Amino acid sequence: MHISTGRAECSHSLHARRTSTTHTKAAIGNRCYNAISQEEPYSEEMVDHLTKTQRSEQMARVRSKGTEPELLVRSLLHRAGFRFRLHVQIPGRPDIVLARYRTVVFVNGCFWHGHTCRRGRLPKTNRDFWTEKISRNKERDLRSITELKVLGWDVWVVWECNLNEETEDLINCLAQKRLRLIENARQHCLND
Repeated sequence: MHISTGRAECSHSLHARRTSTTHTKAAIGNRCYNAISQEEPYSEEMVDHLTKTQRSEQMARVRSKGTEPELLVRSLLHRAGFRFRLHVQIPGRPDIVLARYRTVVFVNGCFWHGHTCRRGRLPKTNRDFWTEKISRNKERDLRSITELKVLGWDVWVVWECNLNEETEDLINCLAQKRLRLIENARQHCLND
């Protein structure tokens, strides 16, 4: 037995990779199989610890709406007394829309939107694919933000790695806007 990328392989693994899955199970038993699923044996070329099927299922579970960071930001805004709508049909489909304050909020995951923090690092495997995907996401984000600003929206991007601080800044800004709205309403009433 030798160690490859931190996982044990049996001495028959080269033979196992060249034969069908059914034949492989009969020839080497379960000792070379992925401990998670028993679908495919490990191979020296395989860097990912999941099979293609498992990776596909895992990636399919990644949500674009109702993520934990988004729920936290929504909760903090609601506790501060701000009411909002979700995923309104405007450019970029922002996560949170505060129409009264002409403010939209994007709650971005660091990995998916290419943040410069530790969580935004690209995987070491399939780098070309991920570089292209993340750059397309960043271009789309920039295009959406630009379109929203042209339409007169105040755009906030809250990053997953810095949720509490950025949400606090957002709440402070909205509180100032609320005070200005109240003051403008008072002035309007006094002028009538």
